[in-house]
Amino acid sequence: HTSFPLGTNWIMLNILEHTAHHIVPQIPLYHLPAAQAALREAYAKELKSEPLSLATVWRTFSVCKLWDPVAKRWAQYPARSGS
Repeated sequence: HTSFPLGTNWIMLNILEHTAHHIVPQIPLYHLPAAQAALREAYAKELKSEPLSLATVWRTFSVCKLWDPVAKRWAQYPARSGS
């Protein structure tokens, strides 16, 4: 989870409470802060949070993977031809 500067969540309608959004996408946006707080409390050791920075963005893009539901494993993003 990445924490954003003060007021950003309000401007973005709380969608940046991303962990809770990914666990239950049907949660209304106005309930995401409470859902995220419940996750932090229930999974304090497992759930990591750090402030937004260029280093955070680079690290996330470098290690982010896709879940392949057919193969039931993590996969790399496919390479784009011409890049």
